[in-house]
Amino acid sequence: KKYLNEVERIILKHINNSNFHTESLSVYEDIPSLGTGVIYIQKADKMQQQRRNSLLHFESERITKVGLLVRKKEVIGVIRCQQWKAREILEEFEGNLPDDFARNAEKAGEREYEIAQYILHKSIMPDKFLVGSKPWRSFKVLTSQKWMLTKPNEGWNHKPFSTPRWHVESDEDYGRGPGSDILPDQKTASAMKKIILQGGQLAIAPPLQVADNGIFRKIKYKPWGINFRKPGKDNRIEPLITGSRPDIGEQLLASIQADIEEGYYKKALEIVENDRMTATEVVARRDENLRGFGSVLVRVSEMSRDVVENAFIILERAGELPEAPAALKESKHLSLRYTSLLARSQIQAETENFTRAISNLVPLIEVRPEVIDNLDGDFIFRETFHQLAVDDRFLIKVGQRDKNRQQAAERAQQQQQVEEGKTQSETVKNLSAAESTGV
Repeated sequence: KKYLNEVERIILKHINNSNFHTESLSVYEDIPSLGTGVIYIQKADKMQQQRRNSLLHFESERITKVGLLVRKKEVIGVIRCQQWKAREILEEFEGNLPDDFARNAEKAGEREYEIAQYILHKSIMPDKFLVGSKPWRSFKVLTSQKWMLTKPNEGWNHKPFSTPRWHVESDEDYGRGPGSDILPDQKTASAMKKIILQGGQLAIAPPLQVADNGIFRKIKYKPWGINFRKPGKDNRIEPLITGSRPDIGEQLLASIQADIEEGYYKKALEIVENDRMTATEVVARRDENLRGFGSVLVRVSEMSRDVVENAFIILERAGELPEAPAALKESKHLSLRYTSLLARSQIQAETENFTRAISNLVPLIEVRPEVIDNLDGDFIFRETFHQLAVDDRFLIKVGQRDKNRQQAAERAQQQQQVEEGKTQSETVKNLSAAESTGV
């Protein structure tokens, strides 16, 4: 248990020191809006390690720049498209470029070309590209020339990317998020904003109407501007009132925005603004939100699971993790399991259920105290620490606990014997004094 706690502490330290939190933000934005997010997980280079004090490095990518290769609902490859400048391609792949491209690239300089990086599982790669036994391979292709810049390397034993998807239809490879369902509302809201702005502009600065050739010079719109008009009643400058009502448009827009917020589960994420809630009501509302929002958290947790698993593999190979106990080394079915926020919240809810049960049973315990013997106090104490994810280093081992209890019982017994000896001594002393006085 101490080994696992130490491993957890080291993994979290490297993740927090890395750029994970900045890169994962775009992924969290893409999952509900575009339905699919992409993040790459790799070992940091020396410069990145020195800058962040972490062996982990993350890179997020918009799904619009990535292609997914899917088999039986499982992503078995990604195609990452990036724009490289001609001089960068010459520096990076010198000696492995087509002759005509190399000649033209020297003159192109800052011109950009697309390079596609393929990260594939070996099951979909031709046999001639299979080198070594690692299941994941990578190579780069200059798309404009259809030229392989790098041959497939030995790759990774673990999948070096994560592609969390919100919901996948039976005949689709890419995810479909709430943004797909409320896209018409979003487009309508954008169009209405433009109309409302135009209506407000007409109300604040309406067009002017004036008789033809009724003004001598160009109209001055600035405050206290002086305009010269020809004599006559019909030569005045007057605003053209259109009767625009932007307030009506704002009401319609507010209704559409409410539908969009509901589509993005805003209510499930909001904290209820009520300063008169009891502890029981708070727990009940939280449980209700977990049940309604649980499926969403599971989808987002897919990326967290991949990140933790890859971090464990990278750190273990770099020698950053402590040596595993012999029992774990000999196990053939050892696997890393990520506990999501939803699962942890559900576990903590069990602890609160126990607290509520004890509160309901207090009247019975006061009447019949012996019913408390039904509870296993030691198990409840240690399990509460476990469910609330408290570091096990705060707890002593069960064997040491029993030894301390035994020593405490022996000391209490010795103290009792001393007290009994004192009592007997006092009794003998009193009897002797009584006999000497003849009482």
